[in-house]
Amino acid sequence: MEILTPSKQKIINGVTELLREKSLGAIKVADITARSGVSHQTFYRVFADKYDACECACYRLLSAAALVVGENSTVKEQTFCTLNIIRTNAGFFRHLLDADEGVEVVKRALTHLSETTISFRSESPIMNSWAFCLQEWSRSRFSTGVEDVYRRIISLYPLNEVVFGQELQDIMERYGSRTMRELEDSVSLRSKRGKQAP
Repeated sequence: MEILTPSKQKIINGVTELLREKSLGAIKVADITARSGVSHQTFYRVFADKYDACECACYRLLSAAALVVGENSTVKEQTFCTLNIIRTNAGFFRHLLDADEGVEVVKRALTHLSETTISFRSESPIMNSWAFCLQEWSRSRFSTGVEDVYRRIISLYPLNEVVFGQELQDIMERYGSRTMRELEDSVSLRSKRGKQAP
């Protein structure tokens, strides 16, 4: 993780505090500099704009998951930890996820996290899955369990973004060899499960 200059740390702390209190749209650079105790000149030396500062603050919160679970953690462990960080910082994330600009900030922070943890730049379909599910979760005041949110996110992943090579070919072969009746039964079962979900 990057070592922050004192000015950058102050700005990130200020942005984080402000986003716990109010929406991204209500925050101005002047608010950030006042809360951070830095000048406008210092702010613009460190960040391009408030969205850049918010993305950095978001990334700093989310990247703690990798430190908590370690580099040999499973995808599920990493995701659970990330989701728990989001829930623990509910005000911050709710204020970001309430606006389109904030959703883009979260998506960029998650993409950066993906690049730094697994050296893979997650594509739009995966980030859109995350954004959609996090917005749903935020609207419910983060009341849904982490396991359910995890399942929802991964259920929306495009298969070819998370499974590769022979494994993908094997899955596609199994799918292609299903009878239409088996497929109908599978869809019917899925529909029944969806109606039972809270």
